[in-house]
Amino acid sequence: MLKKIKLHHFALLLSFVNLVLYQYPFFKYVLSHIHATSLNGFLFLSSLIIAELFVNALLFYIGLYLLRTFGKWILVLFFNINAIALYFINTYGVLIDETMIGNILNTKFGEASSFLSLGLVFYVVFLGVLPGILLFKIKYTREKLKPFFIRVFITLLSVLLLAYANAPNWLWIDKNAKIIGSLVMPWSYVVNLNRYYLHKRQHNQKQILLPDAHIKNDEKSVVVLVIGESARSRNFSLYGYEKNTNPLLSNIKGVRHFHATSCATYTTAGVKGILEYKDTRKLYEILPNYLYRNGVDVVWRTTNWGEPTVKIDTYQKREDLEKECRGTACKYDEIL
Repeated sequence: MLKKIKLHHFALLLSFVNLVLYQYPFFKYVLSHIHATSLNGFLFLSSLIIAELFVNALLFYIGLYLLRTFGKWILVLFFNINAIALYFINTYGVLIDETMIGNILNTKFGEASSFLSLGLVFYVVFLGVLPGILLFKIKYTREKLKPFFIRVFITLLSVLLLAYANAPNWLWIDKNAKIIGSLVMPWSYVVNLNRYYLHKRQHNQKQILLPDAHIKNDEKSVVVLVIGESARSRNFSLYGYEKNTNPLLSNIKGVRHFHATSCATYTTAGVKGILEYKDTRKLYEILPNYLYRNGVDVVWRTTNWGEPTVKIDTYQKREDLEKECRGTACKYDEIL
């Protein structure tokens, strides 16, 4: 049986493990954007390492002191999510920012399961499960309340002094904050998950109606808007790609392709951009709402996710849909 260690030593050990196992993408980005061989670059890199160790140790220390065994379970969960996030960052070059959190929450298992691989299993087992088991094997003793507050104060003061000493580098940190913030584990997904739901709540408000439309004649016409998944045009043979990636479309006579660009590289935001009035942070009614309110019959049909075709014929449903689609990533994919 392992000997019990003091809680602050255990928190520092966890912080070191977190640094070694999960911060490679973060430091890889930093090293590629600073002159690490210069004196200032070396000192800045050293400061980042020390700051990560101290800040994470402080947060782990406080969490374990207050939550005890439950805090251990949270850290085990962090380790496993860290492993999954690290796999996708290293394999696909993604950033765990608010946009990516929205994509994850709006993806069903059927689509997500296509990413399952032996590589992912390797990451989860060796960087998630095994460290979690070792974490539970180590026992620690909790200090009394007074030493706890003293250590928290000293550590916090040390971090603040370190930040002050790196004041000349604040501009660089601010300039790269979005990227480096999406690579720091586990706080990238913890912070951005909260940001996602905060912004989602902020956008659940009454829609702003656009000016009424004036239909000039009674001539019947049908407009079909087909919206599919986002894709890169450079991989389509219709756009000049050397491989025949459009064998069926290329055999249809009269099919025309247009050189167009999307407002986003992922489907949810791309569809949102197609159907909204203009790119604002305000809640203007979207195209189907606007047409329906002005007397135009609107029918939605979907084969997305391989589910049966559905028809949405109530304004309230579309209004609820619009409210869902005011965040960075919306839920249009659920019906398109």
